[in-house]
Amino acid sequence: MRFVKFTFLVLFFLVFMVFFIQNNGQLSTGLELRFDLFMFAYKSQPIPFYLVLLIFFTLGALFSTVFFVIDRIRVDLTLRKAQNEIGELKSELTSLKASQTPQVLSPPVTPEPAQEG
Repeated sequence: MRFVKFTFLVLFFLVFMVFFIQNNGQLSTGLELRFDLFMFAYKSQPIPFYLVLLIFFTLGALFSTVFFVIDRIRVDLTLRKAQNEIGELKSELTSLKASQTPQVLSPPVTPEPAQEG
């Protein structure tokens, strides 16, 4: 499985690099970001488009990682709680088995019919 992941990562990197090489001119174009909100206005210096892509790709990867770490912690807590409950139930079962005295079953007593005579 590790080999498949590594191969996929290398292929992804290769395709990504070919894309950048073939589109270098378009991706190097300066991009000016503006933010106008009522009385507040902000205008950035021109930055290359590939840098914007890289920043948002990194932010997406970071947010995804945080989400999956939080989910993993939640699953681990649920698993730990279930394992503790299983342990408690096993110990309760063991104590119930130990406290139960073995009963010797005797055959049922049937009344003898009265003899006439």
